[in-house]
Amino acid sequence: APAPAPAAAAVAAPKVSAPAVADKIAERFRTSNRGDRWRRPPRKWLNQLILATEERAEADRLVEAFSAYVDAQVPIRRWQQVGLIAALCRTRSWDALLDVLQRRRRLQLFLEQPKPLAAAVRALADDGAWEQLAALSRLLPSVLEPFAPA
Repeated sequence: APAPAPAAAAVAAPKVSAPAVADKIAERFRTSNRGDRWRRPPRKWLNQLILATEERAEADRLVEAFSAYVDAQVPIRRWQQVGLIAALCRTRSWDALLDVLQRRRRLQLFLEQPKPLAAAVRALADDGAWEQLAALSRLLPSVLEPFAPA
C-alpha cells in the first residue's frame, strides 16, 4: 500500500475559538488574586485571542481582555500591540479602534513604528468608513508624536 501523502498524514490543529479563549481569560482573572502573578492567565492566551478574533463581537472581547492584562500589570509585547490594531482592522471594529487609540497610553500602546497606523488608515479608506477615518486623522498628530523628528 502506498504511504499516505505528508499533507494527508498531518493532523490539523483544532481551530481556537475566540469566545472560548476570552471566557477562559475572564474566568482566570476572576478567580486569581490581583497580586498573584502565577495565577494570572498566561500571555499566550492573549496571543491566541488576537489571532482567533474574526468577528466584531469578538473584537470587543479582545479589547476587554487586553485591558484586563494591562490592569493586571502583565507586560504587553510589541507584536501584541500591533496584533490588537490588526485584529480591530480585520473585524472592521472602527469605533473600538478609535477608542483604543484614544486610550493608548493607559493600554500600553507605545507603537514603535507607524506601519500599523498606515494599515489602519488604508483599511478605513477601503471600507469607506469616512467618518471614522476623519476621527483617526484628528488623532494621528498625537499618536505619531513619537515619530516626529527631534
